[in-house]
Amino acid sequence: MRRSLILPLLLLSAPLAARAADAEKGAMMPPPMVAAEGVGVVHAAPDLAVVRFGVQQQAPTAQKAQAAVNAVMEKVMASLRKLGVPANKIATDRINLYPVYAQPKPGEYDHDPKVIGFRATNTLRVELALDAKGPTVGSVLDAALAGGANSVDGVSFEIADDTPQRIEALRLASANARAKATAIASSLGAKLGALREAHEAGAEIGPPQPMMMKSMAMDMRGASTSVEPGEIQVRASVQVRYALE
Repeated sequence: MRRSLILPLLLLSAPLAARAADAEKGAMMPPPMVAAEGVGVVHAAPDLAVVRFGVQQQAPTAQKAQAAVNAVMEKVMASLRKLGVPANKIATDRINLYPVYAQPKPGEYDHDPKVIGFRATNTLRVELALDAKGPTVGSVLDAALAGGANSVDGVSFEIADDTPQRIEALRLASANARAKATAIASSLGAKLGALREAHEAGAEIGPPQPMMMKSMAMDMRGASTSVEPGEIQVRASVQVRYALE
């Protein structure tokens, strides 16, 4: 009799156990989600410029090459001071001194190249506020060239405090990400549910690239240097995950 009672009990408990397992399995499955990435771009005018230029000189000895650079650099600094560039906005960017070797004849290889001189360079970094009160980028370059500078490393434009632009770019990126997630959910016949996750996926600033190097070669012959800063692009991206209903 005990065996006959146990068998029906086992048969009755099997479906209950299966349903419990199915319920547990369903509870463990994550709810349907949709993920999207949005991009926001803000354009802004730069308010800061960084100009880099320098002096190169070659001489038979290292001492003479460095002395020649120093002499010219003093004239460059005097020209900048005369223009009205504040001393605290001028800094040495780098100083180099290296030997110059004789070039081998075509088809020959010199295992022991001969040193024929030394080349010294001194590069300055000048920071300028882009307002109507102080010197312009073009006037600084003209003053440097007039003082004897013979190399220009370029001009970069920046925003002194880009926090507002970054925040606006993030706001636009978040709205763009939500719009994409909504479009995906709608195309699947679902509705956008609660926000489950959001994080910044990246941010970058694209400085304008002024076309000044080609014109610089022309301007060295006499015409004044003109540099247009253009606009800076502040870009941000945001990744989001929403529940689907």
